[in-house]
Amino acid sequence: DVKLVLEAARVQVEYHFPVEGSGGQLTIIRILGATPGVWTIQLHGDILLNGSYQVWLPMTGFVSPSVEFLAATPDYTVTCPASALGIICCGAYDSANKSLYAKGSRGPAWDGRILPDMVAPGVGVRGIYPQGPGLMSGTSAAAAVLAGTCALLLQWGVREGNDPSMGTYQIRAYLIRGCLRRADMEYPNNQWGYGAIQLMQTFHLMREL
Repeated sequence: DVKLVLEAARVQVEYHFPVEGSGGQLTIIRILGATPGVWTIQLHGDILLNGSYQVWLPMTGFVSPSVEFLAATPDYTVTCPASALGIICCGAYDSANKSLYAKGSRGPAWDGRILPDMVAPGVGVRGIYPQGPGLMSGTSAAAAVLAGTCALLLQWGVREGNDPSMGTYQIRAYLIRGCLRRADMEYPNNQWGYGAIQLMQTFHLMREL
């Protein structure tokens, strides 16, 4: 915790090494009481492997909306837990006009893996709020649609005995196999993954196995 000489701000720096799962280093920088304006953060490494690094601001709601990077990129914005190994990472798209949800995060993951794995409807999704039915948009809504899709696959596989050992890896493979893909796009990519989920097509293709 250091107080700057010419500013009223205080700077806190935390180092976490090694990070579980990656073995990399995580550095958290907090600037408390920052004077409004443009701030520059310079990094100096003691041991450099390739000199690459990624920097993220806190998630929406944890920092003022006026705080932003001057030269931000939409790539590498899929973060934990969506970037963890052994899960299904879901993006969002508008099923009405087949366009990508503009506010969704994009891959690749921090280690270069292509993410998301696939996209699900995430614009104008009907759901239940505390006050009653309503519409919601975002990757959280898309993740809920994907979770329901996974539940139906588990019912088919485990409950009905078609694939009793079904788990995350099998579900991911089945869903990827049935994804809808456009002819003018190369898959997988860091916006659409392997395409848009289509459960009926997944079931049709599974019957052919």
